[in-house]
Amino acid sequence: MYEETNPLFWVSVSKTLDGKFILISTDSSETSEVHTIDLSDSSAGAAPKAKVVAERNPGVLYGVDHRDGYFFITTNAGGNTNFRVVTAPVGSPGADSWAPLNDGIFADGSDTSPGAVMIDGVTCFKDFVAVEGRANGFTKVWMVEMGAGARVKSYHPVDFFGNEAISAGLSANAEFDTPSVRVGYSSLVDPPSTLEYAVNDRELSLVKRKDIPNYDPASYGTARVIAKAHDVRQQIV
Repeated sequence: MYEETNPLFWVSVSKTLDGKFILISTDSSETSEVHTIDLSDSSAGAAPKAKVVAERNPGVLYGVDHRDGYFFITTNAGGNTNFRVVTAPVGSPGADSWAPLNDGIFADGSDTSPGAVMIDGVTCFKDFVAVEGRANGFTKVWMVEMGAGARVKSYHPVDFFGNEAISAGLSANAEFDTPSVRVGYSSLVDPPSTLEYAVNDRELSLVKRKDIPNYDPASYGTARVIAKAHDVRQQIV
């Protein structure tokens, strides 16, 4: 099905959450290549055939997910050091077909100034796409509500109780057709927790929190304070 002969690359295999594709990812520390196997291809008697999304290009990293006939890709291609989110139709997934998500959202990964958005990954669900990354130095989760194909209806960041100084990201999510997702959350005062986020209602509810004996998070607070250094650069205190 697939063999990697370059000892610099390692191989991993996964399945998209919608169950439509197997992803064979080959990666080195600075270069990626992803092959896909269409699980809906029922060619009689034919062995499954892996098709490359984009040929490996030294220095270019990318990851792939799928929903509704489009691949959703995070990549540093084109000088986007902080990565960006692009889409491509399944029938023409090569780099020449990559288009920024909604021609603007998370499209400029070339901005590496302090506080700029950095994209870590994208996970596709039936009606929305979850994007993980950082902004202003802190971990973020954005929800992109989708129409057909790659059409964006709206998007918003998940508001973790008005706190910015947190650590947050997607937890394990096994369902593709779901109105909510599980996210992991912790802060300097909040123990590691699993939360349920209802995307349409934009509401968080606690599922599980690590038990800390004789500790009440409500008795403590945390805040980010920004001061200007003598050279006028902003510094976080």
